[in-house]
Amino acid sequence: MRIFSNYKKHLKLHYRRWKAGRQDINLEQGVSYRELGSAGYHTFFGYYEVTPYDHQDERLLAVRCKAGKNWAKAGTPLELGYFDLTSKAGAFNPLGSSRAWCWQMGCRLQWLNRLSENMVFFNETQSGKHVSVMKDVVTGEVYNILPRAGYSVSEERKVSISLNFSRLQRLRPGYGYDDIKDMTLNVAAPEDDGLWAIDLESGDEQLLLSLKEVALVNPHPTMEGATHYFNHVLWNPDSSRFFFIHLWVDISGKRYGRGLVWDMETESTIDLGLVKHTSHYWWINPNELVVFSTHEDTGMHYHFYDVISGTHSVLGAGVLTEDGHPSFRPGSERWMLTDTYPNKLRDQTLMVFDKKANSIRTIASIFSPPKFTGEFRCDLHPRWNHAGTEVCIDAPHKGERRLGLFKLSNFIEFGEG
Repeated sequence: MRIFSNYKKHLKLHYRRWKAGRQDINLEQGVSYRELGSAGYHTFFGYYEVTPYDHQDERLLAVRCKAGKNWAKAGTPLELGYFDLTSKAGAFNPLGSSRAWCWQMGCRLQWLNRLSENMVFFNETQSGKHVSVMKDVVTGEVYNILPRAGYSVSEERKVSISLNFSRLQRLRPGYGYDDIKDMTLNVAAPEDDGLWAIDLESGDEQLLLSLKEVALVNPHPTMEGATHYFNHVLWNPDSSRFFFIHLWVDISGKRYGRGLVWDMETESTIDLGLVKHTSHYWWINPNELVVFSTHEDTGMHYHFYDVISGTHSVLGAGVLTEDGHPSFRPGSERWMLTDTYPNKLRDQTLMVFDKKANSIRTIASIFSPPKFTGEFRCDLHPRWNHAGTEVCIDAPHKGERRLGLFKLSNFIEFGEG
């Protein structure tokens, strides 16, 4: 009966989409689209705050696994590779594999082109530990294996910030790795676990901020007896500080989160102001960032934060009304790329926000089949190329993940105006 009921729901959804004239992908005029991936595979990249494009915008990193019943099995190998964007063949060029991955984050695969033209960074599981690997994609040579899995890498400082991905997966399924048991299971706020700085060359590690310490930073009554963890780390453009989210689950099971910044020079935290919730984020410049969050005085919005002055204000009032995955166009503080979650017709919207005009231009809408829910969901996670002329997403409309590329050259004339 349950199968029949789901079948009826799907039929109703497709009928409503047909009646509304919705296609699987609805492109705005001037936008061109290209798709990469193969039938029988989920081909994707991961999160939105790291670009899959190399510095020349000629190679696009990707990960893939076979579509089938074993997708949820812990430790299932994920194949890593890249596409040559200068070739029309669209072939996937393998470069390795990883068992330390999840649907939302992948394995944190990313280019380290500033250190070496062909070097990539990714997380892996070796000898019962989560580690990170630095590898040349052309020669296959492994440059280094670091003792902890990395979240955000500063090529300028040659430092990776690490957190406990097993603890993260237990407390926020879909964002950590489930192939290794969380050894901090019965500890609410460990004093020997938290945010680690790992030297990319020596592999030396330093605990910057423990979970026990962060629970003492401007504590809130809901933290009494709560279980704490970290997620979502991102360096600012000059690597002087990084943003992260401190989350806790209270004794009733309710989750709270707040945005904090770690200053590398003072070795201390900057509290952006206790919020009811904190989700997605982007550094606009070394001192200012945007975060989708909730404040007592302004409610739930994209908020603009000034780390130096400690002030915050609403970004896109009356226009940006939904949570998404924001990133500003490279070299710009005016144009912000973002997206939405599926609406009633299961359409996800890809769009650009013009900060100067306080207006939105829709790029496309993409259908997300109903099976993409929960930990398995496929958010668009849009990412710019370095030239700011193309956007890459994880596209679910064919029932298997694909990489979707949108060229914007004929869609909008970007200007700082």
